Amino acid sequence: MASSRSRAITERGSASCSPRPGIRFGSSMVDAPRLDLEWLPGEYAICRLPAETPTPVWADTAGAFTSLTRTADECSIIAPAEHVPADTRAERGWAAVRVVGPLSFDMVGVLARVSGALAAAGVPLCAVSTYDTDIFLFKADYASRVVSALAAVASLPPRSSSAI
Repeated sequence: MASSRSRAITERGSASCSPRPGIRFGSSMVDAPRLDLEWLPGEYAICRLPAETPTPVWADTAGAFTSLTRTADECSIIAPAEHVPADTRAERGWAAVRVVGPLSFDMVGVLARVSGALAAAGVPLCAVSTYDTDIFLFKADYASRVVSALAAVASLPPRSSSAI
């Protein structure tokens, strides 16, 4: 059974950028306010290490977005590609956007709105929820398609070439 924290992350989702708790928009995505998104700079890599691997020094990226998840089967790390050693099993070339937050834990549908728009545009993604926000990663080659796909549900400026 999922913990209340994991249920909150799973159920947190749509709504607004408003930090006010209790805002719900039912099943209507039309009535929900637009989300504000921003690009995270640089290229990211999604890495797979054996489950028992201690946290590598390169995963401590001091201020840059990094995510470490452990399961019985693997240690998965998302980190700026420039920090990941060449011999690490990794899928490189990912770009990332984040929802400007903080988001309230009782928000419903944020993940659904963004992932639904990207799925409709044929964009594969990886999503990570943190305490304050949600981060969406996709192959950098899809950046222009992402901006177009999210236009109906979010404000996201085009990605500048300096952000790559």
